Amino acid sequence: MRNNTETKTKTLRLKESIIERIEEMAQEENRNFSNMVETLLMKAVS
Repeated sequence: MRNNTETKTKTLRLKESIIERIEEMAQEENRNFSNMVETLLMKAVS
């Protein structure tokens, strides 16, 4: 299992509307964009 401190950079393309919504969600939870994406993905795969 990977250590939580290990990160890897990936580039992906998303619709602008999705980016805007994730940015809104991140702001509501006082997170940055990357952390919000990671949080959403962790919920989706668990």
